[in-house]
Amino acid sequence: MTAAAPTIAAPLAADARPRPGCASPALSFAEARALIDGFGPVAGVERLRPEDAAGRVLAEPVLAMRDTPARDLAAMDGFAIAATVPGGRRIFRIEGRSLPGEPPPPPLTPGGACRVTTGAALPANAARVVIDEQAVRADRGVALTVSPADKPHIRRRASDFAAGDAVLAAGMRLSPMALVTAVASGQREVVVRRRPRVAILATGDELLATGAAHSHPHAIPDSVTPAVVAMLAAAGATVAAIVHLPDARHAIERALAARLGPRGEAEQIDAVVITGGASRGDRDFARQAAAGAGARTVFAGVAMKPGKPVWCARLNERPIVGLPGNPTAALTVARLFLPPLIGRLQGCATAAAGEEWTALPLARAVPANGSREAFLLASLDGGRVDLARRQEASGQRAIARATHLVRRAPGAPQASAGATVETLRI
Repeated sequence: MTAAAPTIAAPLAADARPRPGCASPALSFAEARALIDGFGPVAGVERLRPEDAAGRVLAEPVLAMRDTPARDLAAMDGFAIAATVPGGRRIFRIEGRSLPGEPPPPPLTPGGACRVTTGAALPANAARVVIDEQAVRADRGVALTVSPADKPHIRRRASDFAAGDAVLAAGMRLSPMALVTAVASGQREVVVRRRPRVAILATGDELLATGAAHSHPHAIPDSVTPAVVAMLAAAGATVAAIVHLPDARHAIERALAARLGPRGEAEQIDAVVITGGASRGDRDFARQAAAGAGARTVFAGVAMKPGKPVWCARLNERPIVGLPGNPTAALTVARLFLPPLIGRLQGCATAAAGEEWTALPLARAVPANGSREAFLLASLDGGRVDLARRQEASGQRAIARATHLVRRAPGAPQASAGATVETLRI
């Protein structure tokens, strides 16, 4: 059972930066997600063969090159007969055979039938196909076992689409199913948005890249960045740069200016993801650095758990998304904000396009929720979702077994086992 996608509120003001000395209440998740819709698609398109375009987003509609079907075809194996059955005739002589890919056979004569298989062209005056289950072969003829009164079992010319029809709309992501239609259109190529190029700035004096932390007793492996790389790639982006930075405002500011600044790599980088430094600690400088580089705040802080410090800014019309440093919080927020952002940069209509929230029953009871909207790790067990017993923002073990996020509204009461909850596959 699939539930309706969560309602997304109308966008707020473009600059949600609080005034000095004033506390700004955190936005709801729906409000923050709505602001993601303010980012438009990247410039540039590619022409690809449909078989090379899986997962890409169409920049132009796909127009049918010809009628489909191109002529009347048999929808079932059987015998084509004409519109008039003289005297209620039940026995027909077989005048020919038609197979898929062959030219149409000549028109039927009175009392004649044509042997056809599924997808074969029909005689011009064929009115129906009598399926094999309703016919018996005898010598050179065929006898009907029942009167042909059911549906005609014919795929009429252009009944699927006609030449010139827009069979796929711009902004549509090419799923395996959509690729069937793209190829059936007759087009050799489809026009898709280019992949957005994203830079990741991983901040933290204590973080070292994969495999390096074990030889430094006070260091921590940067476990978030590889996961974010994988998530961005799955969403359709290209990770063009990964930069590890200390907890130093000017270092972060220079890295942002170099990639999104007017004299930097602006033509090469379409978005930046910053991990860590998102909160208000003594060494959390990411938001300050973005402001110093000239970025305007889109939102700063969301009333959600985990991941309240998540923030977003705009620099030279390109997005910056700041993730918390704690792994579970970072990956939860990344799942909820990064794929929708990449979708918008590829031209999807809204941030929520293609996102499927599914109603699933709980394996165990869950307690009442607090004042913030919660997104909880869970795994699927026999068709039910079972919440991880430890929901820690800094946890790194439970997330490996998680398959879904369970969404709980602010102040939601206790839910018993078997109660349905909104879930999103991770």
